[in-house]
Amino acid sequence: MNFDAEILGLEKQLLDSGKRHSEDFLREILSEEFVEIGSSGKTYNREDTIKELLNSKDFEYEISDFKTIELGNDIVLASYKIKINGKLSFRNSLWKKSGDKWKIVYHRGKNI
Repeated sequence: MNFDAEILGLEKQLLDSGKRHSEDFLREILSEEFVEIGSSGKTYNREDTIKELLNSKDFEYEISDFKTIELGNDIVLASYKIKINGKLSFRNSLWKKSGDKWKIVYHRGKNI
């Protein structure tokens, strides 16, 4: 099964300032066990990430090379490149379906 369109839509919601600045949305989409490893190598838990996203500035972005791989029942790995403010990075996100909703469990960014 191909999850590219559905998961890409969720990734874009996390990049959208209207959604990214909504604590209710973030608590709904970030799983309880969420972990992010930033491009600096710093690790963030769910609460750290919510705080960072709520206080983040708006930005323009361009996503390329987006693809998903189904790792198991209701578990999908997304990988893509993203350019933000002229800086290119490679990102991976692990998504898990909980009931009828996808939640992000893990995210990793690496500058390239």
